[in-house]
Amino acid sequence: MDRVDKEALVEADAVRATSRQTIAELKRRDAYQYGYGSAKLDAEEVYTTIDSVSLRLPDVIGPRDNLGGFLDLHDAVGRGRVGCAIKHVADGKRHKGSIAYAPDVGRAVVAALKASNPPKVLHIACTEPVSVSELAALVAGKRDYVLDASRKALLLTVDLGGPLCIEAALGALDWTPTPLADAIRETVAWYETPEHRDDEIVKSIFTPKHAF
Repeated sequence: MDRVDKEALVEADAVRATSRQTIAELKRRDAYQYGYGSAKLDAEEVYTTIDSVSLRLPDVIGPRDNLGGFLDLHDAVGRGRVGCAIKHVADGKRHKGSIAYAPDVGRAVVAALKASNPPKVLHIACTEPVSVSELAALVAGKRDYVLDASRKALLLTVDLGGPLCIEAALGALDWTPTPLADAIRETVAWYETPEHRDDEIVKSIFTPKHAF
């Protein structure tokens, strides 16, 4: 079977840095992400010793998302100006990554529990890679906006290695991801529902405006 995306990262591409020079450079570039990613890799290594499957996820979107990245992107499109700068990437708007859809992640968890001897680590994401500019266009639909290279991109800023290959998950699990355009359309539609607007009103009432 051909790779879904021959330029995408496979599970084995995640390797731990060993040289002091490389570790120092990674920490210099982003100390938080180095620590965060290293801790997740530590957990994976522990879980390989037991009957388990670790699912690796890129940026996740979907109804009831409370992390803010996609909502911020949606709001930026509404204001007509979308950031596309990514640290350590020369042309942020062309940078490609992967998006996972929350309902797909839930289905992947169930499928992994039911699978017979699946791989220890699987990438879970929509099949199609997407660039920063393509993602903004899908969110915008027919709305006008401009890309602003002086402002930080709101998603696809962490996985600088590129999109994820999900071939292993497609082969090992009884699971099919939602097309990216549908996942974005359904997430945008939820943000525009009364349910979400009511949630935002409640947050604005109960969130402190000043730190004490």
